[in-house]
Amino acid sequence: MNRRIQYINLLGVLLLALLCGYQWKANWQLQTESIISAKDRFELAENLANAEKAAKGRAADLEQFREQLSRTILTRQEAEEKRREAQHKLDQLSDEIGQVKANHTTWTTAVALRDEQLNLAADQIKKLAVERNDSTEKFNDIVQKYNAMIHNFEARTKLFNELAEKYNALVKSQNEPKK
Repeated sequence: MNRRIQYINLLGVLLLALLCGYQWKANWQLQTESIISAKDRFELAENLANAEKAAKGRAADLEQFREQLSRTILTRQEAEEKRREAQHKLDQLSDEIGQVKANHTTWTTAVALRDEQLNLAADQIKKLAVERNDSTEKFNDIVQKYNAMIHNFEARTKLFNELAEKYNALVKSQNEPKK
């Protein structure tokens, strides 16, 4: 029995050793898993912290982008308003240019008509000037002839007066009693 107890003891020790080995292996695996799990938790916590930082950064970026978008939209609206105003001014200037072109065309036509009338008037003035010069020459010829005739008339009147004086003197001398 003693031997049997020894064998049972040996078997118990072996079983206990097996159980301890198995327990050690299970503890080692649990401990390894616990360490890996702790590392994973630490990494996950670190990743979570990094993700939270990134999320906060992204939230800040998102807010900044929203502000930039708001400013951009406002700037675009202002630019659109300025573009509309510029287009309105451009349309007004285009209308004014059209009016100026129409006025220029009318003015050019009027100037051409005026120039034509001025040329006709100039031709008529030249014709009248030639006629006037011809009339003046004729008048001057007539005046010269008239002056010559008057000069001739004065000379004849002088001769006539001399003859009349001689006649009167002769008549007087004949009418005077002879003494």
